[in-house]
Amino acid sequence: MQTRLHGIEIRTDLKLSGTFVPVAEFNGPLDDPHYIDGAISLIIDGVELLGTELWDLVDQLWCYIANGLVEAAGGRTFSTYFPDQPLQISFTPLGDNVKIIIDCDPFPKSVLVNLQTILNAVLRHMDDLADEFGKLDGATTFAPERQELRSALACLRNG
Repeated sequence: MQTRLHGIEIRTDLKLSGTFVPVAEFNGPLDDPHYIDGAISLIIDGVELLGTELWDLVDQLWCYIANGLVEAAGGRTFSTYFPDQPLQISFTPLGDNVKIIIDCDPFPKSVLVNLQTILNAVLRHMDDLADEFGKLDGATTFAPERQELRSALACLRNG
């Protein structure tokens, strides 16, 4: 399952026995639906911001990303660490855009992207991801986060 929208590509994989498997191709039960190892691939205008080398607890990381985008849509800077490793992700609103920074070695990765565009892409991906996670016993479907993203988009659209 991959989302493509206006120069943004997003994919979520599960990490199983050291191998990354697209969520849509996974059929088995999760070892623990509260701690789902995986990776988010996020490429914006050709810049890979996230990839499999930055794998973590993928369900929790998606919640952090959603929260960061909602805060940025409200004009507030947001930063947090990945759920299970010492990597910081931050979201800084800059007019109609948001600067997203991943503080990783040896150099931080950053990208500036239109806020409405990234909100739309992330919401679309999280909707699809919720459908796939809904098939997995006990996994989250991101209902509160998806609703907050929808509200943030509506506020941006209405000015």
